[in-house]
Amino acid sequence: MLHGNSDVSLSLVPHIADSMVDVLLAAGLRATTEQIHEALMATFGEKLTTIVRLALGLNWVIGKEITSADLDPITVGSKTVFDPATMEDVNGEGARKVDGEAAVEHVLCTTDLGLQRVVKSLKEGESAWETTMLLKPKVALESVMENSEVNERQITESPEGMEVHELTENGHS
Repeated sequence: MLHGNSDVSLSLVPHIADSMVDVLLAAGLRATTEQIHEALMATFGEKLTTIVRLALGLNWVIGKEITSADLDPITVGSKTVFDPATMEDVNGEGARKVDGEAAVEHVLCTTDLGLQRVVKSLKEGESAWETTMLLKPKVALESVMENSEVNERQITESPEGMEVHELTENGHS
C-alpha cells in the first residue's frame, strides 16, 4: 500500500517477521535470530508483503469508504460527578436536594453500559469527530450505600450440608 511516495508495507513486514522469530525461538527452534529472520524472509517474504498490503488496503477501505462511524461502549468511572445529561441513575432518584439545591452526587459504579456513535465528518474543509449519545450508561450513585441497611448478622455455623474438615499432617482429612 502506497502512502505518499513510500510503501508502508515495506516497513511493517520486518516487524512482523521479528515477531514470528520471537515465537519460533520461544517454541524451541535452535538457531540465531538472524538465521531465522533470513529464512523467514527468504521463504515467506513475498507472502508477508502481500498480506500486509491487503490488510492495509482493507483498513483504508473500511476507514474511508465504507464506514465513517464507530460505536463505542461507555462506562462511568467510580467517583465521577453524576451528570443526568450523560448518565442515568439506575434507582431513578437522581441528584438529592440539600437545602433546596441539588447536591453533588458521585457515581459508585456503572450497572449498564451506554453506547455512543462517533462519526467523522468534514467541517470547513477539515475532518472532525462528532459524538452522539445513543444510550446513556446506567449508574449506581454512592448515596445508594448510605440508604442501604447493613446486615450485621454474623455467621457462626457452617451452611447446612457443609462438613468441617480438618487437615492432618500429610494433607489428608
